[in-house]
Amino acid sequence: MSKLDFIRKSALSLNYLGLVLRGLSMFSKLVLVLLLTKYSGLEQLGIYGLFVSSVAVLNYLQGLEFYRYTARELSLSDPERNTQMIVNQFAIHLVTYLVILPISVFAFCGNFLPWELLGFFLWISVCSHIGQEANRLLIVFGGITQAYIVSFVVHGLWACIAIAIFFYYPEQANLRSILWLWGASSLVGVVLGGGYLSQYIVLGSLVLKVDYGWVVRGLKVCAKFFVAVMAVKTIELSDRFFLQYYYDEALVGVYTMFGSVAKLVQEFVYTGLIVTVIPLLLSHYREKKFAEYERLLWGLQKNIVIFSLLITVVGIAAMYLLLIYLDRVELKDNIFTYFILLFSAFVINLSMIPYYRLYLAGKEMILAKTALVGMLINTMLNLLLVPVFGAIGAATATIVSFCFIYLANMYLASKYTLRHAR
Repeated sequence: MSKLDFIRKSALSLNYLGLVLRGLSMFSKLVLVLLLTKYSGLEQLGIYGLFVSSVAVLNYLQGLEFYRYTARELSLSDPERNTQMIVNQFAIHLVTYLVILPISVFAFCGNFLPWELLGFFLWISVCSHIGQEANRLLIVFGGITQAYIVSFVVHGLWACIAIAIFFYYPEQANLRSILWLWGASSLVGVVLGGGYLSQYIVLGSLVLKVDYGWVVRGLKVCAKFFVAVMAVKTIELSDRFFLQYYYDEALVGVYTMFGSVAKLVQEFVYTGLIVTVIPLLLSHYREKKFAEYERLLWGLQKNIVIFSLLITVVGIAAMYLLLIYLDRVELKDNIFTYFILLFSAFVINLSMIPYYRLYLAGKEMILAKTALVGMLINTMLNLLLVPVFGAIGAATATIVSFCFIYLANMYLASKYTLRHAR
């Protein structure tokens, strides 16, 4: 076996490891949602859904997408400079913690979350974010296996442990048990990530001095990415808060249950199909192999449609089996919500095609603008539809918003062909 073949096989093995661990994390969280629904009820599931959504939003606010700039600036040949850049990045995060965490308490003041979960909320939001940033930095440094391990510990290990406990001790299937495990697992991930990162930096050169000029440049670079990501995440997650405001946690639980299954269908296609093609897609574009690039994009689009349809059929059949297992009349009464969310998952995956066309053409600002308009549409539709139609209204607001983003980006991507590439 040649050295090149060995490298390729090693990279492929690492990719499979990442896919397996990511798939295990997603599947375990879905099983956890099912067990929580079965043994604790939809109200507890609704609070869990609001908690998870709040932590996810907070993580993006804390991160500011700043890792994109750090990843571009890091150099494997200059560990001392890398050390300083990591200090700069986490100095930014410290500021966001001090600003965002006190503001996030309004989620409790507004009765979106119960006050007894505040300690868990602060603990998990900080630890999960630090673990996430450590995972991203490890990928840049080439510690792929280490990054996968940290990511799994932070995002999936706690769910696997919770499932094992709940199967043997169903009486322990409650929200507080989950949050204790999630918090502990996230803390372990932080320690593990810090230990791994210490292998790539020079601790002796560590100076607690922030390069403010470098930080400001980074914030300018990442601003458009941050706006786009926050807009999309608002579309994905805000519907739960509208449902809680106008109705109750039980309906949020119904929506969380359906959304979790639809999310798994979406991630199955994304992880198994799109993620595996992206490296080759980027390689063709950067090497100016535009014919291969176009063929790969159209092939990917065709495969997304085929795989999404197949997985959607499986998802519909699986849901009817789950309805029998869970035996909750509220779920049966809102089943149409699930069909809408499944279609949303299909549109989200399909929207990756124009997204990468625009991204590779250097049109990140267009992506940010279409996402912002989509967010405004989503907010207005939630305000209009949720009070009248409940969960179906929330799902409709989501699908309309993502359809707008997809169609707008498709139209704009057709205007910016390869000759406009940067």
